[in-house]
Amino acid sequence: MSSTIAARPSKNPVFIRRQGSRHHVQATGPHEFPNARTADATSYRSLSEPNSPMHSRSTPSHRTRTDASLHMATLLLTASIAPTQVTGLTRTDPALRIADYVQALKHWLSNDRLPVDSLIFVDNTGANLDAIRSCINDYTGRKLRTQVLSVRPATIPTGIHYGYGELAMMDQAFRVSDILQNTDLIIKSTGRLYFPALRNLIHKLSSTVEMTVDCRANLTLANASRIPYATTQLFTVTPALYKTHLLDTLTWFEPRKGRTHLENRVFDAAIKASNEGHEVILRFPVNCEPQGVTGHSGANYRSASRLTRGMIRSVARRVTPDLWV
Repeated sequence: MSSTIAARPSKNPVFIRRQGSRHHVQATGPHEFPNARTADATSYRSLSEPNSPMHSRSTPSHRTRTDASLHMATLLLTASIAPTQVTGLTRTDPALRIADYVQALKHWLSNDRLPVDSLIFVDNTGANLDAIRSCINDYTGRKLRTQVLSVRPATIPTGIHYGYGELAMMDQAFRVSDILQNTDLIIKSTGRLYFPALRNLIHKLSSTVEMTVDCRANLTLANASRIPYATTQLFTVTPALYKTHLLDTLTWFEPRKGRTHLENRVFDAAIKASNEGHEVILRFPVNCEPQGVTGHSGANYRSASRLTRGMIRSVARRVTPDLWV
């Protein structure tokens, strides 16, 4: 039964290279994070705590998860069906967006091999969620605990990316959902997208991993390098780590300091947690490309150009795992 409770990353340049056993994160010009200077894996500092020693784990340990060890994992699908603050979005028609959400939800529900026991859908626009409830009620597969949540929209400050609203939505969902607070692992996914390889990703992770993000640096010919960030379409985090490192951190966003995107907020949280000794994976061990349509441009994630990019990224994970592309 379901219950109802009423990006772009920074474009400033950095250069990541590997030298021996060390990572180097080197600025190539003025940028918004003054603490992100040349560093190696033993001295790179968290953007929040510049005096913390680096304690990063960019690859998983050999012990992997099993279906049994994930019997309490929860899939959290975030949604903005009828967005009103649409800076940076082109796909804004609520009819198109609800169709995207329903299609992705059907994929998730039909994946009987996904190692989760709970699914939560949360929207922050006050939209009618009957189509979502109907999709869940029509589901006849394995037993899942489900919640459909409608939370208050956040007022996004001027100069801040719409990811601010997504983090505010996640905070509200976390506070009202006993499932999220008591699950073993939160698997956060953008609700309009489906990740066919998610099961493979989860099974590659150690049972002790507390946070898994996919860090990138957007190395391109036009821009030799950029500040690293964590993609936020998909990541995992334990409730305990979410509570200590992401919950109630909206004050982190500050345009004058260049802190405008959720991708940078999550990256900062992951680095800080790693510095403190938590087990954090900074790079997915396998490719986990989405299916669906982008919100910022309307492009299909299964287009030839994006599939090619995904293939290159997949090869890079195996051949040069320290190159964040």
